[in-house]
Amino acid sequence: MPVAALSTTAHAALPRALALYDAEAPGVRFHVHARHRLCPLERIAAYVPPTGRVLDVGCGHGLFGNLLALQSSDRQVVGVDPMASKVAVAQRVAQGLLNARYAVGSAADVTDGPYDVITILDVLYLLPRPAKLALLRQCRALLAEDGLLLLKTNDRKPGWKYLWARFEEQAMTASASPRGRACTS
Repeated sequence: MPVAALSTTAHAALPRALALYDAEAPGVRFHVHARHRLCPLERIAAYVPPTGRVLDVGCGHGLFGNLLALQSSDRQVVGVDPMASKVAVAQRVAQGLLNARYAVGSAADVTDGPYDVITILDVLYLLPRPAKLALLRQCRALLAEDGLLLLKTNDRKPGWKYLWARFEEQAMTASASPRGRACTS
């Protein structure tokens, strides 16, 4: 599938997505901006069709899901993440987006498939092999017959980038509050 050219409006969505986090705590803002710098979010988003249902597995604070929602109002984006504190941020910043919602959980908790696109960005490297296989099987079950599964994982090279991503994830996980709001819709 060729990468679609980003329109001017779609390209402008990333600064708008980042701006959603302006009122968040400094640690969240730092994490979201570092995420943007370490991950080619716009290049990945270019593979996502402008319409359809999108499931973002391991959505974290919702940056990628919000980018997708801002790029096209014809996308319905659902994000899941096991970390309640990250999902609480995603829910808070996406309150004005009618086409994005977030829930605490994993792909195993999602029952409203099929999805046209499922994205898994920088999650697999955090999981042991059996959990990776289980996640991929669950995503396959949730994916429409002609759907698209987009995977992006951290390479171990360059070493500094991999170590930074691991450090940042561990720091956010260690400093996070154990409470969050579950998605009710």
